[in-house]
Amino acid sequence: MASIDDIVFSPEGGPAYIIISDGGFLGIGEDQIAVPMSRVRVSSDRDVYFIDLTEDQLKSAPRFERGRFDWLEDTEWRQKNDAYYQG
Repeated sequence: MASIDDIVFSPEGGPAYIIISDGGFLGIGEDQIAVPMSRVRVSSDRDVYFIDLTEDQLKSAPRFERGRFDWLEDTEWRQKNDAYYQG
């Protein structure tokens, strides 16, 4: 089970990615994962988010350093990231 750290919105105003932390301890040494909203299901009360991926798939997912959002401007990284979740 993971916790959502942040939600990134598209320029159009809708949610585009959820950000999940992985690894590290108490925020130190953690990487973050940007999961496209197309891979996320939300409970009817909007309290629980589900991602249909195994733990191994999440551990292999493209990552970025915690607190860095330069990947938002990196089209190549986002295409690679999004393709990972489509595969």
